[in-house]
Amino acid sequence: DFFIIFLGFTIVFTQKMIYYGAQPHNPDHHALRISANTGRAFVYSHLFLAASLIGVGTGIKLLKKSHQKGKKVSKSDYNLFTYSLVLFLVTANVLRLAHGFTKRSRKIWMFRVAAILIIACFPVIEPELAAVKIVATYA
Repeated sequence: DFFIIFLGFTIVFTQKMIYYGAQPHNPDHHALRISANTGRAFVYSHLFLAASLIGVGTGIKLLKKSHQKGKKVSKSDYNLFTYSLVLFLVTANVLRLAHGFTKRSRKIWMFRVAAILIIACFPVIEPELAAVKIVATYA
């Protein structure tokens, strides 16, 4: 029980670090200052960001509840958690693209896209996992 809570906290803390890592340090590179289109992308992507954060939090709660009852995690709970996490990662990368960062390594972007695709395939690859294994895999 506490293990799932601890790993859930780790996932949310990592999301915080990813989000703040996607923000520029120089105010002139901020999406709101670059152009109207990048500003719109920045503002509207926060709608998806909020939905993904709610989905991840709810997914962790549902995984914890399944673990307490000693049942396998339902496919819908597993999908909610996984695809909310994928939505967060995609949104964080959209935010990163909207800002005017000067150095963009192709290797790092390829790694980011590969990581998102791998995480999105988890429910297909391993459809039935115990709640602790699901949270531990993502943490």
